[in-house]
Amino acid sequence: MGINIIRIKISWMNHTRVIFQLIATILLSFGNLLATDSNITDENEEQFLIGRQPLLIYGIHAGIAISNEIELSESPIDRINTDYRTSYNIGFTVEYNRNIINLPLRFETGIFYIQKGTHVGDVSHVLIGDGLIQSLTNLRTIYHYLQIPANFMYNVWYGDTDINLIGGGFISPLISTEYVSDQQQGDINLDVVNPIDFGISIGANYSFTFDHGKDKIGLSYSYQLGFLSPFDDDYANSSHVVNVFYKFDL
Repeated sequence: MGINIIRIKISWMNHTRVIFQLIATILLSFGNLLATDSNITDENEEQFLIGRQPLLIYGIHAGIAISNEIELSESPIDRINTDYRTSYNIGFTVEYNRNIINLPLRFETGIFYIQKGTHVGDVSHVLIGDGLIQSLTNLRTIYHYLQIPANFMYNVWYGDTDINLIGGGFISPLISTEYVSDQQQGDINLDVVNPIDFGISIGANYSFTFDHGKDKIGLSYSYQLGFLSPFDDDYANSSHVVNVFYKFDL
């Protein structure tokens, strides 16, 4: 009987020790969690900060678009020499603020209004669409697009300042077209103009954070090359776009 009591006491003590060990483990784990929340180690700091960042970041962009039409391939149509013209663009973006395939790679899309076209200069005669215009000086053709970009941003420098390399493409439905000169201006018949453009875009951006890292302001550059000619004559839109931007989360 005494031996059974001793065995029961020893068994109870073993169970009690296990329970105390379990409680201690839980408390220790909770304490480590609190310590991690208040004192992040250098090793997991970046992952911790990413977990605290919003999933989506919104941006407002505005700037200039320096555009021309360039010859993609040898064209049977003999065009006069053209030059770049400067216009503007403005837009709104949404950035998916998480790394893709374990790389510092983010995705961004949005919608922009952008003007493209070319500066023709002084001409004695020029065919614009289906009309013959004569003796115009300082002639410009202007294409108004809604542009939807789809870009990947590769982060090469992360911190209070960010540097990203950007590559992707765009699709641009045409809104309207026009010509402007010193003598006259008018609309170009949309029936003779390609109703859409799409192409590739490469560039980079630089930004710095403020308001405790919540917001960003920066500068971006992109080169955009269209694949579809406005008039189906082997000439395509070519644009250098420089924007300032402000990014924030809601």
